[in-house]
Amino acid sequence: MYTFFNKQLTALGLFIATSVGGYTLSQTPVIAQNPATDVRGLAFENSHITKFDKQTSKYLLLANSSQPYIGKWSNGRGETLSITPTTIKYGKDKKLSYKNITKVTDGTYFTIQITSPGKINFFQRFLSLKVEGNQMKMVGYNSYKDMYSGQNQGLEVNWYRD
Repeated sequence: MYTFFNKQLTALGLFIATSVGGYTLSQTPVIAQNPATDVRGLAFENSHITKFDKQTSKYLLLANSSQPYIGKWSNGRGETLSITPTTIKYGKDKKLSYKNITKVTDGTYFTIQITSPGKINFFQRFLSLKVEGNQMKMVGYNSYKDMYSGQNQGLEVNWYRD
C-alpha cells in the first residue's frame, strides 16, 4: 500500500465534503486501495471537524482553527468582529451560527452562510471573505444567487486582525 496526492483524489475529496454539507477539505494522504471509502472515513474519524445538522439531516464539515478568517478583527473605527469555527459575532451583538459554504478556494477566498434563525443585525445571510495577510474584506449578500453572481452587494467592510 502507498499514499498519494493527485488531482483526482482532491476532486473526490471535495465531492465527498460537498455531499456531507461542507466544502473545505485539505489534502491528506489516503491509502490508495479504496480512495472513496478512505476519504469519507477520514472525515468522520476526525469527528472534531464534523457536526450533525438536524435541520438538513446531514453531517457538516466545520472550519477548523487554521482557516485564515478565524480570530478577532477590528475595522479601525472601534468596531470588532470575532469568528470561531462555528460562530461569528459583531461587537456586542449575539453570536450567530454559520457554515462554511466555500466550494473551491485558493486559500484566500471563502464564503459563509449565517444559519442562525431570526434577525441577524449587522450581517447579511451570505458573506464572501477575501483574506490577504492580516486584512480581510467582507462583502454581504442577501441570497446565494446574488453572492455567486456578484449582484446586489450589501455591506462591505475591511477588517484587520487584532
